[in-house]
Amino acid sequence: GFLEMVICLCIAMMVWSRTRAWVKILFGYVVLCCLAGLLMTGSRGGFLSVAFGLCVFTGLSLWRTWVTAPERFGRAVFVVIVAVVLLAAGAGVALSHSRTLGQRASHLVDTQDIRFQLWPSALTQFQQSPAFGTGSGTFLYYGRRFRNPGMQREPVRVHNDYLHLLAEYGAVGATGLLLFLAAHLWWGFRTFYQMGRRSAGQGAGEGSTAAAWTVGSLSAAACLMAHSAVDFNLHIPANALVLAFVFGVLANPGRSLESNSEQTARFRGVDLLPRLVLPALAVAVVLGGIFRLPGEYYAEQARTALRDNHNAAALDFARRGLEYEHDNPQLYDYLGRARMNLGGDGPDTLIARSFREAAVEAFSEAVRLSPQDSNLQARLGEAYARINAFDEAEKTFRQALFWDPNSSWVSTYYGFYLQQAGRYPEAVSAYQHAMSLDGNSIAFRNLGQIPTWVAAPILPPALPRSNTDLERN
Repeated sequence: GFLEMVICLCIAMMVWSRTRAWVKILFGYVVLCCLAGLLMTGSRGGFLSVAFGLCVFTGLSLWRTWVTAPERFGRAVFVVIVAVVLLAAGAGVALSHSRTLGQRASHLVDTQDIRFQLWPSALTQFQQSPAFGTGSGTFLYYGRRFRNPGMQREPVRVHNDYLHLLAEYGAVGATGLLLFLAAHLWWGFRTFYQMGRRSAGQGAGEGSTAAAWTVGSLSAAACLMAHSAVDFNLHIPANALVLAFVFGVLANPGRSLESNSEQTARFRGVDLLPRLVLPALAVAVVLGGIFRLPGEYYAEQARTALRDNHNAAALDFARRGLEYEHDNPQLYDYLGRARMNLGGDGPDTLIARSFREAAVEAFSEAVRLSPQDSNLQARLGEAYARINAFDEAEKTFRQALFWDPNSSWVSTYYGFYLQQAGRYPEAVSAYQHAMSLDGNSIAFRNLGQIPTWVAAPILPPALPRSNTDLERN
């Protein structure tokens, strides 16, 4: 996504700006580097999006040439045709010399792609709260709840910015997006149109740096709008900031199109308040982030310590983080996992039990802060099972299975609890269900530890299907 925007902005500056020739050569070099980088990514969405953005750039450029210098229009069309042929030839050579690129290009529409498994979940989530959505960051939880059984990876992003926004912010958020896009694109096209008419009235056919920024920004916005239909570019902060710059250019072309008196009146009457409110919001966001930095730092240290099996260090880092941030469920999760690992899988000794009971306390607090997180619920259920608190474990796992009924991971944890409780037939069923979803090796190993005389039932254990069933359980 970043490369697409840079390509459009640089090619516009190369073609339409009034900068010196050597600067335009540098812009052209950047365009070639970004095109090569885009080929290396093998991104099908990137290929199609940059093609769409270049089509927008070409259309706007030809229109401006026709208006400002009609005698050059035929030459411009010839240059466009030559450029298209060269790009097509270059792409053909790259595809023929790269097996990976060739395979991806031959599967532009892959029905087995992860996107087609995630999009229905987002639409189902939108139906839960059509007006205002379910809230920021909640697709992770509803994506698990409505996941396709064949989709066992974590559904963090929808791979479609529009559906993601619709699911989390509902019709109100989607309407806000449409108004935002309509206002900026309308103003950008209006500015570009007026620039072209003014240049034509002055009999000028040469370039304009302001026009270059405008046509480049319109093309870059077109790229990201197209790519956002198949990916999550705008969930990447750097891309979002670059696109904010692009929309800023569209909102303010950098040159006066009205009289000074009109601009002064508009500034005094309308523009003063938002110009003060936005910096104030920025300062508030920065301060809020600064106050959370210590907790986030220790949370990351705890995560990496757990990854490297340094459980005592993870325990210490999590405790330090909680001194600064008391409402972060991840810190409690890392604290509970460190305690569980220190408790070990061995006999229920006094030391091991103290660690396990402390893990229950940490996981309980994490679930309280994030009650929709099935992963936290499954870990809490396992912790209950390890201290033989089977009634609490049953209630917790019912919650986890409600929020993630088609997860191989949750089913494996559920099977462990059933095995600890001595409910072997149900444990076999849970393990078999987990293995049918993704061939879970842990479920297979645990299944081998169950006595061979247990007759395995055919169907998986009944799962709660509604809030009423959940409350009854």
